Amino acid sequence: MLDTSQTFSADGPLRILVGCETSGVMRRSMAARGHDVWSCDLLPA
Repeated sequence: MLDTSQTFSADGPLRILVGCETSGVMRRSMAARGHDVWSCDLLPA
């Protein structure tokens, strides 16, 4: 389970690149919070 209890404050959505992911969980989690997220996966999601 992803612990989202610690937060980062920014003026708006962040642009995030997630590298070496295999499941898409991190990308989907951050996208659900309104961020512009891209991933470079090891395997197709």
